[in-house]
Amino acid sequence: MKKLILLILPLIIYSSFANDVNIRVFFKDKGPIAWSNVDTNQLFLKTKAIISLKAIERRSKVLQSPYISYDDAPLYSPYISTIENMGGKILSRLRWNNYAVFSIDSSKVDLINSLGFVKSTQLTNKKLMLLSTSNSQEYHKYLMDSIDSSINLICAEYRYGSSYYQNNLLNIINLHSMGITGQGVNLGILDNGFQYTIHNSLRKTNIIKTHDFVYNDSLVYNEAYDVPAQDGHGSICFATIAAFYQDSLIGIAPSSNFYLGKTEDMRGETRIEEDWYAEGIEWLEAIGADISTASLGYYTYDSSDESYIYEDLDGKSTVSGNALNNAVKRGMICFAPAGNSGPGGKSIITPGDADSAITVGSVDKDGVISGFSSRGTNGSGKIKPDFLTMGAGTYTIASQSTDGFINASGTSLATPQLAGAASLILTVFPEIKPWEFKNILISASSNQSTPDSILGYGIPNIEKSIRNYDIAIAPLNHILLKNKKRIISYIFSNSEISKVSLFFKNYQSATFEEIEMLHLIGSDRFICDIPLENFSNKDAQVYIVAKDLNGRIRRFPFDNQKYSLISPLYDEIQCGINENYLPVYEINEEKNIVYPNIIQSGNNINIKIKTDSEMLVRISLLNNL
Repeated sequence: MKKLILLILPLIIYSSFANDVNIRVFFKDKGPIAWSNVDTNQLFLKTKAIISLKAIERRSKVLQSPYISYDDAPLYSPYISTIENMGGKILSRLRWNNYAVFSIDSSKVDLINSLGFVKSTQLTNKKLMLLSTSNSQEYHKYLMDSIDSSINLICAEYRYGSSYYQNNLLNIINLHSMGITGQGVNLGILDNGFQYTIHNSLRKTNIIKTHDFVYNDSLVYNEAYDVPAQDGHGSICFATIAAFYQDSLIGIAPSSNFYLGKTEDMRGETRIEEDWYAEGIEWLEAIGADISTASLGYYTYDSSDESYIYEDLDGKSTVSGNALNNAVKRGMICFAPAGNSGPGGKSIITPGDADSAITVGSVDKDGVISGFSSRGTNGSGKIKPDFLTMGAGTYTIASQSTDGFINASGTSLATPQLAGAASLILTVFPEIKPWEFKNILISASSNQSTPDSILGYGIPNIEKSIRNYDIAIAPLNHILLKNKKRIISYIFSNSEISKVSLFFKNYQSATFEEIEMLHLIGSDRFICDIPLENFSNKDAQVYIVAKDLNGRIRRFPFDNQKYSLISPLYDEIQCGINENYLPVYEINEEKNIVYPNIIQSGNNINIKIKTDSEMLVRISLLNNL
């Protein structure tokens, strides 16, 4: 086993004044306007303006209308301005617990406490522990004949190279081959920074929004004042989910939408980073992230201050753990690392201790627990970690190269992989709630019957967990064949699919036409053909309804108000699918009846059908006895 490398950084004083301190200022309220859940209330309207429609849609799974509360309201600006006028520099704003962090001369703290709108103040000079990672010293180079062609192959069949092991351990590969790669899921990541502009594997990633909480700008890769290694840790963690580089590194969910937040300042180790983490969680939640993951952990404070003791990690009391729990209450699925302080017991760090966190430990490619992986329980006796995945020898990028790769180790590497797996599950089951998600994983995990504080529930089998939960309908594929459009979908469950119907409506129609989809025996593929003339030269609306022998019924898209659009003009094939598996031959629709019963004896029947070319033939056997 490779020895872990502990990254030790020099302490840098942030202010030129030795008596400046960072303090949290907790406010008594959010201003003079009383809260009311009506559109005539100004505070309610201000709050609605900062919570995105994506966040409202996600919250609707777990909250009652109007889906926002007084806790979501912004801080009252005049309170902040008053302290700024006293010489305070605003560093962070936290809505859910109604406080702001300021850097200010220590002599003014008592004066701040005397302000009528201030509830209390608290120093923030606690220490953040960035999870250390070990990595091989040599880059594993993979040079393609044309880098541009490697980038543009993102929607071809995936070729995993050395990343096969981490995808295989979670049983991800078959899901990718059916076109389930994270489409439509918003995944947020918080870390020390992200360099996504250099390495070719990340140049086509769907990065929607970024924010740097250290410098309060939108740049999450290294800036002038950053140390050289600032964005390295976040980059290698991000790549385990998002990278695409054929024959080398395929991320767990490369088609997801990504939101990246920089919350760690590696010039020093101060408690303000935990507040930035909490602010980052609030930011991700408000802009509509479905999932958050952060390979960061907090435990030790500066030597002059009281440190956390293990009993403090009770699942709800730390700054980061409290923020994570509040995000989960609003419908976000949140992941945290167990830590790299194993093999001793009770070595979990926060926010991995949080009651609502999906806490991830590390194993190697063979499923053997890593010696460095932290153990539970948390401070209140709750079993942690929750799950395990590959954090030892994980294949990822060398972040400052264009095409270099490394093997890195740490629960930092394991955690984002399971977050990526959550993105695959939400692709097919967007309605699931955070606590349902955990149960879905437990249903197909290696240690589900005997969870403990070392293995948790073990290694989850992602494909099996999807099959156990419900019928899964993968995103649709459609291809142009002569004068028709062929629709192909992968549909599966842990029970045989008994019927699949596609409902079709062009822009001129008032109602949907039901079309039965044919099952390609021996596979999870279902297909149907629609004449091009039925489209009337414009995109058509479609949805699918599938039934299985367990009596389950599933609609895709899941929301009854939503539909997929099918164009008569161009093909759409989902990423990860081998196009050679999409049937392009004709379907024989001739109706012939054989009567009486052609099965005379025995259990076998041989039917010969003569055709002029390769085609699909549908045979129905009816027992009228």
